[in-house]
Amino acid sequence: KAAGAGTGKSFQSSQATYNAERSRLTSYQSQLRQLGISPGKVSEGNIVSQFPVVSPISGTVGHVIANTGAFVEPGTSIMEVVDNSKIHCDLTVFEKDLMQVKVGQKVAFQLTNQNNDLITGTINGINKSFENESKGVVVHAVINNREHKNLIPGMYVTALISTGSQLTSAVPVDAVVRSQGKQYIFVVIQQEEENGKEKKVNFKKQEVTTGVSELGYIEIKPLNPLAENVKIALKGAFYLESKSAGGAEEE
Repeated sequence: KAAGAGTGKSFQSSQATYNAERSRLTSYQSQLRQLGISPGKVSEGNIVSQFPVVSPISGTVGHVIANTGAFVEPGTSIMEVVDNSKIHCDLTVFEKDLMQVKVGQKVAFQLTNQNNDLITGTINGINKSFENESKGVVVHAVINNREHKNLIPGMYVTALISTGSQLTSAVPVDAVVRSQGKQYIFVVIQQEEENGKEKKVNFKKQEVTTGVSELGYIEIKPLNPLAENVKIALKGAFYLESKSAGGAEEE
């Protein structure tokens, strides 16, 4: 009985050692796989002295931190990899406009320094706090880069967020002139023709307030109602204002 007990104890000890070594072997195999080395080939005697460093994501090397021949501790970054296919856009929206912005709205981006190329996207997140003291909130948008434009982190963009649409009175931006803290447009009050050709046109300036400006047009609200079929000078308002400095009307 004493001999049997000793044998059983020895067997249990050997089994525990075996299980511990098997766990250690499994751990080594896992480490080899992480390095891109096949444990099966190593067990067959194919010892390797070099192995590739595999990036966890696909992309482009943006910055190399380690120098050739330098010793690198585990967990130390040796380079930065940038995946520009998943790039998104951060927009700063100010407090007065924040309530109009919602997740899911469409956005049109213009690349400021790239010939104002237009790209579309969708808002997918809105921060819950202001950035520093700017009273602006960062809004995140996913970019729909179907044309595979070369977008690089850090590019500046101008964005138009589609918050809805409504009909409003609008004129080209060049139709509005600012003078002495007020804004004016010029309306036609008299138009003369001779032989079917325009001979003379008289204008009168009308004070307006302005609203949203987009894509070369600006919303206007005349202080005094305009006639239904009134004609307006669509450009040259600054020139007309300078010529009419001495009176209310100008040819």
